[in-house]
Amino acid sequence: MSAIYPGYGPKDGETFVQVWGDNFHNFGSDLRCNFGTKSVQANFISRNYLTCTAPTSDVVSKAIPFSVT
Repeated sequence: MSAIYPGYGPKDGETFVQVWGDNFHNFGSDLRCNFGTKSVQANFISRNYLTCTAPTSDVVSKAIPFSVT
């Protein structure tokens, strides 16, 4: 993963998130964006670009880890 936009959003979720990187693979519904302990389906656009929609969060005072699996 080389970039994520936006870098933050409201705790209510529903933020459209764009992710750039290299060698993403289309695993259908198994392709996930992980926001801390919550996981949502990612949308494969290309080997270098994914999108997803952020879930709601109880964490408001610090950044949470983000990953793609």
